[in-house]
Amino acid sequence: MKIGILTTELYFNYGGILQAFALQTYLKKYGHEAWLIINNRSRQSLSFPTIARAVAKSILGIKMPTARLNFEMEVICQNTACFVRKYINPVTSTVENAKAMNWLDIYNFDAYIVGSDQVWRKGFTKPNKPSFFEIFKSILWTRPMFLDFVKSNKVKRIAYAASFGVDEWEYDFRMTKIIANLLRKFNAVSVREDSGVRLCKEYLGVDAIHLIDPTMLLSASEYMELCRKENTAKSKGNMMVYLLDETRGEIANVIAQKKKLILFSVNAKTKSPKAPLEDRVYPPVTDWIRGFFDAEFIVTDSFHGCVFSIIFNKPFLAIGHEIGGMARFHSLLKMFGLEDRLILGMDELTDDKLAAEINFDRVNQILKIKQQEASFFLQKALR
Repeated sequence: MKIGILTTELYFNYGGILQAFALQTYLKKYGHEAWLIINNRSRQSLSFPTIARAVAKSILGIKMPTARLNFEMEVICQNTACFVRKYINPVTSTVENAKAMNWLDIYNFDAYIVGSDQVWRKGFTKPNKPSFFEIFKSILWTRPMFLDFVKSNKVKRIAYAASFGVDEWEYDFRMTKIIANLLRKFNAVSVREDSGVRLCKEYLGVDAIHLIDPTMLLSASEYMELCRKENTAKSKGNMMVYLLDETRGEIANVIAQKKKLILFSVNAKTKSPKAPLEDRVYPPVTDWIRGFFDAEFIVTDSFHGCVFSIIFNKPFLAIGHEIGGMARFHSLLKMFGLEDRLILGMDELTDDKLAAEINFDRVNQILKIKQQEASFFLQKALR
């Protein structure tokens, strides 16, 4: 079967990149022709909206995306983009706006799978208030993530581990009605968080099943094979720190001191737009994967940081943050009986929590069952 996979923009999101890689790899294992749909909402092209933004910037002084920002993004993402080009294939031509989704019919896909990651999240996870342009752009992209561009009833519509990101309903009445009508056309719906099952039922009138993130469909050895192919060097430390919120670094330093470990980070040196461009470049994806293999302990505030800690059977501590959505952490950790691995701040960091061991035999048994559930869902949906 020829399948189009629709997910979030990849850029420098290690977890986002690897969930797309994992789902495509899994589908190809079962003989499907799986294509990743490359969407790039942020890149600006020479069009009427672009010209209008330029005018608004010059007349009103509104800060808008520019060609320079596009150039900077290419530099920042040079390593992650290389991974995508090399290991995620085939891919479609880049879709740069919601309207262009209609052109995907030239690929004659038999099915579309939307997911995983926060494809159904409304708005933005940024702490600052989004601009009018960002909000408007987000609205335009909402419907395609519910496959509004698929016109033929013969084409299967499937959601695999799609995420709302949060456990409360964010859409207004009008959008809720539109989304509900679109989702009822799906052949099968699964979500990444247990709260998503409730949201689908309560607000959309759709029965959904709770499944694991696509990255968990593959084994640690399959990810390490990527490191072998790239001759990825051993990490320079034994405590991996992967933080999306740079202000949480103090917690990691305290843990390293208490456990007498050498911390290392696989991330851009800084995300500050004022910093030199070379300091904002993200390391290769396989460096990130290798970090989990080499670490004796992991500290992360990332959902996929937790996921890969589980895949590699590494003790870890997760630092939750409300901005990114706590539902993802609660759902994942509850699934594996690891709720005690989550803290919200320094005041919850205790010696007992650091010393607590994880029963990975039990964790791996649960993972095996969840993999079987996911496999059954996909095979049934794609018949």
